[in-house]
Amino acid sequence: MHHIECEDASRKSHHIAVSENLWLALQRLRHGTKERVLGIDALYINQTDKDEKSLQILLMRTIYYEAESVLVWLGEESQNSFVAFDLISHLVVAATTERDCNATDAERVLRPSMR
Repeated sequence: MHHIECEDASRKSHHIAVSENLWLALQRLRHGTKERVLGIDALYINQTDKDEKSLQILLMRTIYYEAESVLVWLGEESQNSFVAFDLISHLVVAATTERDCNATDAERVLRPSMR
């Protein structure tokens, strides 16, 4: 278990324990030169409250759809990571068709970027 410091919406600081996987994600997704605000469902959703979890899961499609950008952590790279990215590529093409985006938008989504 690792401990991090984070701020809530009112910018009040909190120290919390996070899993190894979340710790790794935070290290990899950290921006090199500027502050990055992340919404992390493992933190903002009470994982032990099934009712809250169910409600938040219903909101996720809207949250992701309306987000300016979305970063997804799938874990550390492994020997077969290319399989996951191939699947993601197909999903982006399907989503692009649904949202009337163009191929340039889909390519931008697929290209790893640490903006």
